[in-house]
Amino acid sequence: HLDRRIFFEWQLVLAALTLFTFLLSYFAADTGLFRLEQVFYDASLSTSSRRPALQDIVIVAIDDGSLDEIGHWPWRRQMHARLLDRLHAARAVGMDIVFDAPDLSFPQDDDKLAQAISAQGRVVLPVVLDGQSLRGPLPALAGAARALGYINIRPDSSGTVRSVTLGHQLASGQYIPH
Repeated sequence: HLDRRIFFEWQLVLAALTLFTFLLSYFAADTGLFRLEQVFYDASLSTSSRRPALQDIVIVAIDDGSLDEIGHWPWRRQMHARLLDRLHAARAVGMDIVFDAPDLSFPQDDDKLAQAISAQGRVVLPVVLDGQSLRGPLPALAGAARALGYINIRPDSSGTVRSVTLGHQLASGQYIPH
């Protein structure tokens, strides 16, 4: 009888712990355990993904140094066109600037940029999802681009981006990749 009793007690303990674990997981956001889970997740990622950056990726950033050298923002679109002309050997170019309005000061620059995007041949331009509508580049620029992708990223409650949705389907049925 002792063996059966011990077995039954352990089954009861196992069932209680399983139920307790399920309840903690289900109500994690309310109990504050969700933040603890994020800390463990971040720590495990930082220790498991230590590999050097690839040497064939170049990020051309608009930073304080480039603003000091080139001048205040926004720059003429001719400047972006010249950069694309220099990136002729690039396998892909992702631009994170939404050119959604014509350049009223230098209208010919829009055509120059569209020509440079077309000549480069591998430029991806951004669109911004605003609910179920899109805000994207001028039609001439969008037509010259290899692809369009949305750039929205939503951080979680702690302000950290831990996941990215790689595509979004609009109510119209149109699929937009990230």
